[in-house]
Amino acid sequence: MPKDLGEEVAKRLDQVTGHSPTEKGQPEVVRELRNISLIYHASKVMLCIILNRLENKVEELLTEEQAGFRAGRSTVQHIFSCRIIVENNLCPDDIDLFTAIVTERRSNGAIVGPLGQCIIADMFKRFRDGDRFFFERNDPLIGFTEAQLNAIKKISMSSLICITTRTSTMQDNAFLFNTSKKPCSEFPVLDFGLWKQT
Repeated sequence: MPKDLGEEVAKRLDQVTGHSPTEKGQPEVVRELRNISLIYHASKVMLCIILNRLENKVEELLTEEQAGFRAGRSTVQHIFSCRIIVENNLCPDDIDLFTAIVTERRSNGAIVGPLGQCIIADMFKRFRDGDRFFFERNDPLIGFTEAQLNAIKKISMSSLICITTRTSTMQDNAFLFNTSKKPCSEFPVLDFGLWKQT
């Protein structure tokens, strides 16, 4: 490398970065340059070039609504704008049903609020009432008798697991694991004699 060129690079890097490229001595003397300092400054320049090229491309690709990871923008601004619109301009008829269910305050012990609870309860009621084979349906042709219904309601999930598997002990609630178990012989068994035709 020519002596004049090395000295010129050293001076320019010193001016651009504000850091002296030499550990001690005079910055103009090329033989006193530290290589690590030169690499550090060169990588900074390269990173600035790459960043400028990426920023321009990212700005082209991102939509106007995208605020995250953009200079001078924040998702806080979008949230604030939405809140102002909702508080000042919207009436309940303008809100989408799913959005209302997701954003309403949750009821105690529930994962949805009152609106979500009402809709879910109504949906399951309609499922039950629309199923002509639902076991509690009081239909004289296909429904169960009162004695048969009482026998069915005594059978729990734990009873079913005991009856259909080789396990010998089971907890009262099959869905709770850290509870005491009891022998399967203590769980009720379905009395099929109630289904014998007379």
